[in-house]
Amino acid sequence: MRIFSVPNLKLGMEKANVPFNDELSPYCWLHNLLKKHHRAIDNLEDYGVYTMPAYEELSLEQLCEQIEKELLLLCEAHFDRYFEAPNFQSGSSA
Repeated sequence: MRIFSVPNLKLGMEKANVPFNDELSPYCWLHNLLKKHHRAIDNLEDYGVYTMPAYEELSLEQLCEQIEKELLLLCEAHFDRYFEAPNFQSGSSA
């Protein structure tokens, strides 16, 4: 997805009563909008957003599911890299 009009996104968020933090990226706002309001959206372009050509055939619900799956994968990879307990070889002493 690409945001082509931040003012339209902001206005859409306000009209939909979806909270957003001005200090965060508009893509964070968009994620929140999709999580809380995607069933009520008929046309993303009204919100200043368009879908990239590779994903145009997906319904908004399918697109939201895809985004959530990819975010989960990223979170798991981050956790595995930075928070996973060290894997000690059995039989080695400390």
